[in-house]
Amino acid sequence: MRTIYYRAQRNIRLNGRKLNRILIRLRNILFVIVVVFILFIYKVNQSHETAVMAYISKSAHKFISCEREETSKPYNTNVLELLINKYNSAENIINLDVYGDINRQTIILVILVDKYSTSLKYFLASLSQIKGIEEAFLIFSHSYFDEDVNNLIRKVDFCRVLQIYYPHSLQLHSHKFPGYDPSDCPPDIDMQTAESLNCTGAWSPDIHGHYRNPQFAAKKHHWWWTANKVFENLKCTVNHNGLVVFLEHDFYFMEDLLYMTIYMKNIADTVSHCEFISLGTNSLKNLNFINTYRVEVMTWNHKEHSSVLGFDIKVWNSIVSHYDLFCLIDDYSWARSLYFISLSRRDGKRFKVLHSLTPRAFKIDATAFTNTLNNIEVIENVYQVILLEKQHLDDWFPTHIEVYYKIELEKDEYMIFEYSENNGGWNDPRDKAMCTNMTIRKIKKVLMDMKNEFMDYISEKDP
Repeated sequence: MRTIYYRAQRNIRLNGRKLNRILIRLRNILFVIVVVFILFIYKVNQSHETAVMAYISKSAHKFISCEREETSKPYNTNVLELLINKYNSAENIINLDVYGDINRQTIILVILVDKYSTSLKYFLASLSQIKGIEEAFLIFSHSYFDEDVNNLIRKVDFCRVLQIYYPHSLQLHSHKFPGYDPSDCPPDIDMQTAESLNCTGAWSPDIHGHYRNPQFAAKKHHWWWTANKVFENLKCTVNHNGLVVFLEHDFYFMEDLLYMTIYMKNIADTVSHCEFISLGTNSLKNLNFINTYRVEVMTWNHKEHSSVLGFDIKVWNSIVSHYDLFCLIDDYSWARSLYFISLSRRDGKRFKVLHSLTPRAFKIDATAFTNTLNNIEVIENVYQVILLEKQHLDDWFPTHIEVYYKIELEKDEYMIFEYSENNGGWNDPRDKAMCTNMTIRKIKKVLMDMKNEFMDYISEKDP
Protein backbone atom coordinates (compact mmCIF):
# COMPACT_ATOMS: atom_id res chain seq x y z
CA MET A 1 0.00 0.00 0.00
CA ARG A 2 2.81 2.35 0.91
CA THR A 3 4.54 1.65 -2.43
CA ILE A 4 1.34 2.42 -4.34
CA TYR A 5 0.92 5.64 -2.35
CA TYR A 6 4.47 6.84 -3.16
CA ARG A 7 4.00 5.98 -6.84
CA ALA A 8 0.78 7.99 -6.90
CA GLN A 9 2.50 10.93 -5.24
CA ARG A 10 5.36 10.74 -7.77
CA ASN A 11 2.93 10.60 -10.69
CA ILE A 12 1.08 13.62 -9.33
CA ARG A 13 4.36 15.55 -9.06
CA LEU A 14 5.39 14.51 -12.57
CA ASN A 15 2.01 15.46 -13.99
CA GLY A 16 2.18 18.76 -12.11
CA ARG A 17 5.59 19.50 -13.61
CA LYS A 18 4.34 18.64 -17.09
CA LEU A 19 1.33 20.88 -16.58
CA ASN A 20 3.59 23.71 -15.38
CA ARG A 21 5.82 23.29 -18.45
CA ILE A 22 2.76 23.37 -20.72
CA LEU A 23 1.43 26.49 -18.99
CA ILE A 24 4.83 28.21 -19.27
CA ARG A 25 4.98 27.37 -22.99
CA LEU A 26 1.46 28.68 -23.50
CA ARG A 27 2.35 31.84 -21.60
CA ASN A 28 5.45 32.36 -23.74
CA ILE A 29 3.50 31.74 -26.94
CA LEU A 30 0.80 34.17 -25.82
CA PHE A 31 3.46 36.75 -24.94
CA VAL A 32 5.04 36.41 -28.39
CA ILE A 33 1.62 36.75 -30.06
CA VAL A 34 0.85 39.90 -28.04
CA VAL A 35 4.27 41.42 -28.85
CA VAL A 36 3.89 40.64 -32.56
CA PHE A 37 0.37 42.09 -32.53
CA ILE A 38 1.55 45.28 -30.81
CA LEU A 39 4.44 45.64 -33.26
CA PHE A 40 2.03 45.13 -36.15
CA ILE A 41 -0.37 47.76 -34.78
CA TYR A 42 2.54 50.14 -34.18
CA LYS A 43 3.85 49.61 -37.72
CA VAL A 44 0.40 50.16 -39.25
CA ASN A 45 -0.10 53.22 -37.06
CA GLN A 46 3.23 54.66 -38.18
CA SER A 47 2.20 54.13 -41.78
CA HIS A 48 -1.15 55.83 -41.17
CA GLU A 49 0.49 58.71 -39.31
CA THR A 50 2.82 59.27 -42.26
CA ALA A 51 -0.19 59.30 -44.62
CA VAL A 52 -2.02 61.76 -42.35
CA MET A 53 0.97 64.11 -42.22
CA ALA A 54 1.31 63.95 -45.99
CA TYR A 55 -2.36 64.90 -46.44
CA ILE A 56 -2.39 67.74 -43.92
CA SER A 57 -0.85 70.99 -45.13
CA LYS A 58 2.67 71.71 -43.86
CA SER A 59 1.49 74.89 -42.15
CA ALA A 60 -0.60 72.70 -39.81
CA HIS A 61 2.27 70.38 -38.85
CA LYS A 62 3.29 72.77 -36.06
CA PHE A 63 0.19 71.76 -34.09
CA ILE A 64 0.78 68.02 -34.42
CA SER A 65 4.50 68.22 -33.65
CA CYS A 66 3.96 70.39 -30.56
CA GLU A 67 4.90 68.45 -27.42
CA ARG A 68 4.26 69.01 -23.74
CA GLU A 69 6.93 70.67 -21.62
CA GLU A 70 7.74 68.15 -18.90
CA THR A 71 9.21 70.89 -16.70
CA SER A 72 5.88 72.70 -16.21
CA LYS A 73 4.82 72.84 -12.54
CA PRO A 74 1.32 72.96 -11.04
CA TYR A 75 0.03 76.38 -10.03
CA ASN A 76 -0.82 77.45 -6.53
CA THR A 77 -4.63 77.74 -6.33
CA ASN A 78 -4.57 81.40 -5.28
CA VAL A 79 -2.16 82.32 -8.07
CA LEU A 80 -4.25 80.37 -10.56
CA GLU A 81 -7.44 82.14 -9.51
CA LEU A 82 -5.77 85.55 -10.00
CA LEU A 83 -4.50 84.50 -13.44
CA ILE A 84 -7.93 83.29 -14.55
CA ASN A 85 -9.64 86.47 -13.38
CA LYS A 86 -6.96 88.54 -15.11
CA TYR A 87 -7.30 86.73 -18.45
CA ASN A 88 -11.11 86.74 -18.34
CA SER A 89 -11.19 90.48 -17.63
CA ALA A 90 -8.62 91.34 -20.30
CA GLU A 91 -10.47 89.66 -23.21
CA ASN A 92 -7.27 89.65 -25.24
CA ILE A 93 -8.15 88.60 -28.80
CA ILE A 94 -5.21 87.06 -30.66
CA ASN A 95 -4.68 88.06 -34.34
CA LEU A 96 -7.20 90.91 -34.14
CA ASP A 97 -4.65 93.21 -35.78
CA VAL A 98 -4.38 90.81 -38.73
CA TYR A 99 -8.03 89.89 -39.40
CA GLY A 100 -9.89 92.94 -38.11
CA ASP A 101 -12.77 93.46 -35.71
CA ILE A 102 -15.61 91.01 -35.12
CA ASN A 103 -18.81 92.15 -36.82
CA ARG A 104 -22.42 91.34 -36.02
CA GLN A 105 -22.55 88.37 -38.41
CA THR A 106 -19.14 86.79 -37.80
CA ILE A 107 -19.39 83.01 -37.33
CA ILE A 108 -18.25 82.21 -33.79
CA LEU A 109 -16.94 78.73 -32.99
CA VAL A 110 -17.01 78.04 -29.24
CA ILE A 111 -14.72 75.17 -28.28
CA LEU A 112 -14.98 73.49 -24.88
CA VAL A 113 -11.47 72.43 -23.85
CA ASP A 114 -10.32 70.27 -20.97
CA LYS A 115 -6.77 68.94 -20.72
CA TYR A 116 -3.94 68.56 -23.22
CA SER A 117 -4.56 65.74 -25.69
CA THR A 118 -3.51 64.38 -29.06
CA SER A 119 -7.04 64.95 -30.37
CA LEU A 120 -6.70 68.70 -29.63
CA LYS A 121 -3.62 68.88 -31.86
CA TYR A 122 -5.42 67.27 -34.79
CA PHE A 123 -8.48 69.41 -34.05
CA LEU A 124 -6.41 72.58 -34.53
CA ALA A 125 -4.70 71.17 -37.61
CA SER A 126 -8.04 70.42 -39.27
CA LEU A 127 -9.47 73.81 -38.25
CA SER A 128 -6.62 75.51 -40.10
CA GLN A 129 -7.65 73.76 -43.35
CA ILE A 130 -11.30 74.86 -43.35
CA LYS A 131 -12.05 77.18 -46.26
CA GLY A 132 -12.92 80.65 -45.01
CA ILE A 133 -11.65 80.02 -41.47
CA GLU A 134 -9.91 83.41 -41.55
CA GLU A 135 -13.38 85.00 -41.36
CA ALA A 136 -14.35 83.09 -38.21
CA PHE A 137 -13.79 83.87 -34.54
CA LEU A 138 -12.67 81.08 -32.20
CA ILE A 139 -13.49 81.18 -28.49
CA PHE A 140 -11.78 78.48 -26.43
CA SER A 141 -13.49 77.91 -23.09
CA HIS A 142 -11.14 76.10 -20.71
CA SER A 143 -12.27 73.97 -17.78
CA TYR A 144 -8.62 73.35 -16.88
CA PHE A 145 -5.74 75.83 -16.90
CA ASP A 146 -2.74 74.28 -18.61
CA GLU A 147 0.16 76.27 -20.09
CA ASP A 148 0.85 73.47 -22.56
CA VAL A 149 -2.68 73.89 -23.93
CA ASN A 150 -2.23 77.67 -23.96
CA ASN A 151 1.04 77.37 -25.90
CA LEU A 152 -0.65 75.10 -28.42
CA ILE A 153 -3.58 77.47 -28.97
CA ARG A 154 -1.28 80.49 -29.23
CA LYS A 155 0.17 78.88 -32.35
CA VAL A 156 -3.13 79.59 -34.13
CA ASP A 157 -2.42 82.24 -36.76
CA PHE A 158 -5.22 81.54 -39.24
CA CYS A 159 -8.03 83.51 -37.52
CA ARG A 160 -9.01 85.53 -34.43
CA VAL A 161 -8.86 83.69 -31.11
CA LEU A 162 -10.07 84.40 -27.58
CA GLN A 163 -9.44 82.19 -24.55
CA ILE A 164 -11.79 82.25 -21.56
CA TYR A 165 -11.41 80.25 -18.37
CA TYR A 166 -14.16 78.64 -16.33
CA PRO A 167 -13.77 80.15 -12.82
CA HIS A 168 -15.63 77.37 -10.96
CA SER A 169 -13.47 74.49 -12.18
CA LEU A 170 -12.55 71.37 -10.21
CA GLN A 171 -8.94 72.46 -10.60
CA LEU A 172 -9.65 75.60 -8.56
CA HIS A 173 -12.04 73.91 -6.13
CA SER A 174 -10.55 70.46 -5.60
CA HIS A 175 -11.54 70.27 -1.91
CA LYS A 176 -14.69 72.36 -1.78
CA PHE A 177 -17.89 72.82 -3.76
CA PRO A 178 -18.27 72.70 -6.75
CA GLY A 179 -15.44 70.19 -6.35
CA TYR A 180 -15.57 67.34 -3.86
CA ASP A 181 -15.94 68.61 -0.30
CA PRO A 182 -14.78 66.08 2.35
CA SER A 183 -18.17 66.47 4.05
CA ASP A 184 -20.08 65.53 0.87
CA CYS A 185 -21.88 62.20 0.64
CA PRO A 186 -19.95 59.65 -1.45
CA PRO A 187 -21.78 59.16 -4.79
CA ASP A 188 -22.68 55.46 -4.43
CA ILE A 189 -23.87 55.06 -0.85
CA ASP A 190 -27.57 54.56 -0.06
CA MET A 191 -29.75 57.14 1.67
CA GLN A 192 -29.84 55.26 4.97
CA THR A 193 -26.03 55.23 5.15
CA ALA A 194 -25.91 58.90 4.14
CA GLU A 195 -28.32 59.84 6.92
CA SER A 196 -26.26 57.95 9.49
CA LEU A 197 -23.10 59.72 8.26
CA ASN A 198 -24.94 63.06 8.30
CA CYS A 199 -23.00 64.04 5.18
CA THR A 200 -23.79 67.05 2.99
CA GLY A 201 -26.62 66.26 0.57
CA ALA A 202 -27.91 63.27 2.54
CA TRP A 203 -31.52 64.29 1.97
CA SER A 204 -31.17 64.96 -1.76
CA PRO A 205 -30.04 61.89 -3.71
CA ASP A 206 -30.71 61.94 -7.43
CA ILE A 207 -33.45 60.09 -9.33
CA HIS A 208 -31.38 56.87 -9.23
CA GLY A 209 -30.56 57.13 -5.53
CA HIS A 210 -26.97 58.31 -6.09
CA TYR A 211 -25.25 61.35 -4.65
CA ARG A 212 -23.40 64.17 -6.34
CA ASN A 213 -20.38 63.37 -8.54
CA PRO A 214 -18.42 66.62 -9.10
CA GLN A 215 -16.86 65.40 -12.37
CA PHE A 216 -20.27 64.79 -13.93
CA ALA A 217 -21.83 68.01 -12.63
CA ALA A 218 -18.86 70.09 -13.83
CA LYS A 219 -19.64 69.45 -17.52
CA LYS A 220 -23.12 70.94 -17.33
CA HIS A 221 -21.89 73.88 -15.26
CA HIS A 222 -19.08 74.53 -17.74
CA TRP A 223 -21.37 74.53 -20.77
CA TRP A 224 -23.94 76.78 -19.10
CA TRP A 225 -21.29 79.24 -17.88
CA THR A 226 -19.73 79.32 -21.35
CA ALA A 227 -23.04 80.01 -23.10
CA ASN A 228 -23.86 82.79 -20.62
CA LYS A 229 -20.36 84.24 -20.99
CA VAL A 230 -20.41 84.26 -24.79
CA PHE A 231 -23.93 85.65 -25.24
CA GLU A 232 -24.14 87.96 -22.22
CA ASN A 233 -20.80 88.83 -20.67
CA LEU A 234 -18.22 89.48 -23.37
CA LYS A 235 -17.51 92.99 -24.64
CA CYS A 236 -16.52 91.68 -28.08
CA THR A 237 -19.89 89.95 -28.66
CA VAL A 238 -22.22 92.56 -27.17
CA ASN A 239 -23.82 93.44 -30.54
CA HIS A 240 -23.35 90.07 -32.20
CA ASN A 241 -26.48 88.46 -33.67
CA GLY A 242 -24.90 85.89 -35.98
CA LEU A 243 -24.43 82.17 -35.53
CA VAL A 244 -22.57 80.68 -32.56
CA VAL A 245 -21.50 77.04 -32.96
CA PHE A 246 -20.70 74.98 -29.84
CA LEU A 247 -18.37 72.00 -30.13
CA GLU A 248 -15.74 70.08 -28.19
CA HIS A 249 -12.02 69.86 -28.86
CA ASP A 250 -11.98 66.31 -30.24
CA PHE A 251 -13.37 66.72 -33.77
CA TYR A 252 -11.88 66.59 -37.25
CA PHE A 253 -13.49 68.74 -39.95
CA MET A 254 -14.24 68.67 -43.64
CA GLU A 255 -12.97 71.70 -45.53
CA ASP A 256 -16.49 72.91 -46.35
CA LEU A 257 -17.62 73.13 -42.71
CA LEU A 258 -18.02 76.94 -42.73
CA TYR A 259 -19.40 76.93 -46.27
CA MET A 260 -22.16 74.54 -45.16
CA THR A 261 -22.67 76.37 -41.88
CA ILE A 262 -23.43 79.65 -43.65
CA TYR A 263 -25.52 77.95 -46.34
CA MET A 264 -27.59 76.07 -43.76
CA LYS A 265 -28.02 79.15 -41.57
CA ASN A 266 -29.49 81.06 -44.52
CA ILE A 267 -31.90 78.18 -45.18
CA ALA A 268 -32.83 77.84 -41.49
CA ASP A 269 -33.78 81.53 -41.41
CA THR A 270 -36.46 80.81 -44.03
CA VAL A 271 -37.88 77.75 -42.21
CA SER A 272 -40.54 78.42 -39.60
CA HIS A 273 -39.34 77.75 -36.03
CA CYS A 274 -36.04 76.15 -37.03
CA GLU A 275 -33.74 77.13 -34.17
CA PHE A 276 -30.67 74.91 -34.46
CA ILE A 277 -28.27 73.70 -37.13
CA SER A 278 -26.25 70.52 -36.64
CA LEU A 279 -23.23 69.34 -38.65
CA GLY A 280 -21.45 66.73 -36.54
CA THR A 281 -21.46 63.06 -35.62
CA ASN A 282 -20.05 61.02 -32.74
CA SER A 283 -19.58 57.88 -34.83
CA LEU A 284 -17.70 56.93 -37.99
CA LYS A 285 -20.17 54.11 -38.75
CA ASN A 286 -23.18 54.06 -41.09
CA LEU A 287 -22.46 57.46 -42.60
CA ASN A 288 -24.17 58.80 -45.72
CA PHE A 289 -21.68 60.20 -48.24
CA ILE A 290 -23.89 59.77 -51.28
CA ASN A 291 -25.90 62.97 -51.00
CA THR A 292 -23.64 65.56 -49.38
CA TYR A 293 -26.04 68.28 -50.57
CA ARG A 294 -29.02 67.04 -48.55
CA VAL A 295 -30.17 68.49 -45.24
CA GLU A 296 -33.16 67.56 -43.13
CA VAL A 297 -35.54 69.51 -40.91
CA MET A 298 -36.58 67.51 -37.87
CA THR A 299 -37.39 67.81 -34.21
CA TRP A 300 -34.16 68.40 -32.31
CA ASN A 301 -32.83 65.33 -30.49
CA HIS A 302 -30.04 65.65 -27.93
CA LYS A 303 -28.59 62.23 -28.81
CA GLU A 304 -28.12 63.00 -32.50
CA HIS A 305 -27.72 66.77 -32.76
CA SER A 306 -25.70 68.11 -29.84
CA SER A 307 -22.09 67.40 -30.86
CA VAL A 308 -21.74 70.40 -33.22
CA LEU A 309 -24.65 72.69 -32.43
CA GLY A 310 -25.24 76.17 -33.85
CA PHE A 311 -27.78 78.82 -32.83
CA ASP A 312 -28.03 82.60 -32.48
CA ILE A 313 -28.98 85.17 -29.83
CA LYS A 314 -32.72 84.80 -30.50
CA VAL A 315 -32.57 81.09 -29.73
CA TRP A 316 -30.37 81.77 -26.73
CA ASN A 317 -32.98 84.19 -25.39
CA SER A 318 -35.56 81.42 -25.69
CA ILE A 319 -33.24 78.97 -23.91
CA VAL A 320 -32.30 81.33 -21.11
CA SER A 321 -35.91 82.37 -20.54
CA HIS A 322 -36.42 78.74 -19.48
CA TYR A 323 -33.34 78.72 -17.26
CA ASP A 324 -35.38 77.18 -14.45
CA LEU A 325 -36.07 74.09 -16.58
CA PHE A 326 -32.40 73.77 -17.47
CA CYS A 327 -31.09 74.31 -13.95
CA LEU A 328 -33.65 72.32 -11.97
CA ILE A 329 -34.00 69.13 -14.02
CA ASP A 330 -32.18 66.22 -12.37
CA ASP A 331 -29.73 65.52 -15.20
CA TYR A 332 -26.02 66.35 -15.37
CA SER A 333 -26.09 66.36 -19.20
CA TRP A 334 -26.43 69.87 -20.65
CA ALA A 335 -27.74 68.37 -23.90
CA ARG A 336 -30.52 66.41 -22.21
CA SER A 337 -31.34 69.48 -20.11
CA LEU A 338 -31.82 71.42 -23.36
CA TYR A 339 -34.01 68.57 -24.54
CA PHE A 340 -36.14 68.99 -21.42
CA ILE A 341 -36.57 72.68 -22.33
CA SER A 342 -37.58 71.65 -25.86
CA LEU A 343 -40.31 69.35 -24.54
CA SER A 344 -41.50 71.82 -21.89
CA ARG A 345 -41.44 75.25 -23.55
CA ARG A 346 -44.23 77.57 -22.57
CA ASP A 347 -45.36 78.02 -26.18
CA GLY A 348 -45.62 74.21 -26.55
CA LYS A 349 -43.30 74.11 -29.57
CA ARG A 350 -40.32 71.79 -29.82
CA PHE A 351 -36.91 72.93 -30.97
CA LYS A 352 -36.35 72.17 -34.66
CA VAL A 353 -32.98 71.50 -36.22
CA LEU A 354 -31.60 71.68 -39.75
CA HIS A 355 -29.32 68.66 -39.86
CA SER A 356 -26.71 67.80 -42.49
CA LEU A 357 -27.22 64.17 -43.58
CA THR A 358 -23.50 64.04 -44.37
CA PRO A 359 -21.57 65.29 -41.33
CA ARG A 360 -18.88 67.92 -41.65
CA ALA A 361 -17.34 67.19 -38.24
CA PHE A 362 -16.23 63.78 -36.93
CA LYS A 363 -15.38 62.83 -33.38
CA ILE A 364 -11.84 61.44 -33.17
CA ASP A 365 -11.38 61.09 -29.42
CA ALA A 366 -10.09 57.81 -28.00
CA THR A 367 -11.19 55.69 -25.04
CA ALA A 368 -8.07 53.59 -24.46
CA PHE A 369 -6.54 53.03 -21.01
CA THR A 370 -3.05 54.42 -21.71
CA ASN A 371 -1.75 57.55 -23.42
CA THR A 372 0.12 55.49 -26.02
CA LEU A 373 -2.98 53.54 -27.04
CA ASN A 374 -4.99 56.77 -26.97
CA ASN A 375 -2.58 58.38 -29.41
CA ILE A 376 -2.73 55.34 -31.69
CA GLU A 377 -6.54 55.35 -31.65
CA VAL A 378 -6.77 59.10 -32.37
CA ILE A 379 -4.40 58.82 -35.32
CA GLU A 380 -6.36 55.84 -36.64
CA ASN A 381 -9.63 57.80 -36.38
CA VAL A 382 -8.09 60.77 -38.20
CA TYR A 383 -6.78 58.43 -40.89
CA GLN A 384 -10.26 56.95 -41.42
CA VAL A 385 -11.82 60.42 -41.70
CA ILE A 386 -9.19 61.51 -44.23
CA LEU A 387 -9.86 58.36 -46.29
CA LEU A 388 -13.56 59.25 -46.36
CA GLU A 389 -12.76 62.82 -47.33
CA LYS A 390 -10.46 61.75 -50.17
CA GLN A 391 -12.98 59.22 -51.51
CA HIS A 392 -15.59 61.96 -51.91
CA LEU A 393 -13.48 64.96 -52.92
CA ASP A 394 -15.91 65.98 -55.67
CA ASP A 395 -18.90 65.93 -53.31
CA TRP A 396 -17.90 68.73 -50.95
CA PHE A 397 -18.95 72.38 -51.42
CA PRO A 398 -22.30 71.50 -53.07
CA THR A 399 -23.63 74.19 -55.41
CA HIS A 400 -27.19 73.55 -54.24
CA ILE A 401 -28.85 72.06 -51.17
CA GLU A 402 -31.97 69.91 -51.04
CA VAL A 403 -34.09 70.33 -47.92
CA TYR A 404 -36.18 67.42 -46.65
CA TYR A 405 -38.80 67.43 -43.92
CA LYS A 406 -38.84 64.34 -41.75
CA ILE A 407 -42.28 62.73 -42.04
CA GLU A 408 -42.36 61.93 -38.31
CA LEU A 409 -42.17 65.63 -37.50
CA GLU A 410 -45.77 66.03 -36.35
CA LYS A 411 -45.67 62.85 -34.27
CA ASP A 412 -42.51 64.07 -32.57
CA GLU A 413 -44.40 67.14 -31.41
CA TYR A 414 -46.21 65.00 -28.84
CA MET A 415 -43.24 63.20 -27.33
CA ILE A 416 -43.12 62.92 -23.54
CA PHE A 417 -39.99 63.52 -21.48
CA GLU A 418 -39.09 60.18 -19.90
CA TYR A 419 -37.75 61.03 -16.45
CA SER A 420 -36.64 57.43 -15.96
CA GLU A 421 -34.07 57.96 -18.73
CA ASN A 422 -32.46 60.87 -16.90
CA ASN A 423 -28.78 60.58 -16.10
CA GLY A 424 -29.43 62.04 -12.67
CA GLY A 425 -26.45 63.48 -10.81
CA TRP A 426 -28.11 66.90 -10.48
CA ASN A 427 -30.33 66.95 -7.43
CA ASP A 428 -27.96 68.73 -5.06
CA PRO A 429 -29.48 72.16 -4.21
CA ARG A 430 -26.02 73.74 -4.51
CA ASP A 431 -25.74 72.76 -8.18
CA LYS A 432 -29.19 74.12 -8.96
CA ALA A 433 -28.47 77.40 -7.15
CA MET A 434 -25.09 77.85 -8.82
CA CYS A 435 -26.58 77.17 -12.25
CA THR A 436 -29.34 79.72 -11.64
CA ASN A 437 -26.89 82.33 -10.34
CA MET A 438 -24.90 82.14 -13.58
CA THR A 439 -27.95 83.56 -15.33
CA ILE A 440 -28.83 86.19 -12.73
CA ARG A 441 -27.42 89.06 -14.80
CA LYS A 442 -29.63 88.11 -17.73
CA ILE A 443 -32.68 87.70 -15.48
CA LYS A 444 -32.15 91.18 -14.01
CA LYS A 445 -31.77 92.64 -17.50
CA VAL A 446 -35.00 91.01 -18.69
CA LEU A 447 -36.87 92.25 -15.61
CA MET A 448 -35.48 95.76 -16.09
CA ASP A 449 -36.51 95.76 -19.76
CA MET A 450 -40.00 94.61 -18.76
CA LYS A 451 -40.18 97.39 -16.16
CA ASN A 452 -39.09 100.01 -18.71
CA GLU A 453 -41.62 98.77 -21.24
CA PHE A 454 -44.34 98.90 -18.59
CA MET A 455 -43.36 102.43 -17.55
CA ASP A 456 -43.37 103.54 -21.19
CA TYR A 457 -46.81 102.02 -21.58
CA ILE A 458 -48.08 103.84 -18.46
CA SER A 459 -46.64 107.16 -19.60
CA GLU A 460 -48.32 106.80 -22.99
CA LYS A 461 -51.66 106.05 -21.33
CA ASP A 462 -51.36 108.87 -18.83
CA PRO A 463 -49.48 111.83 -20.41
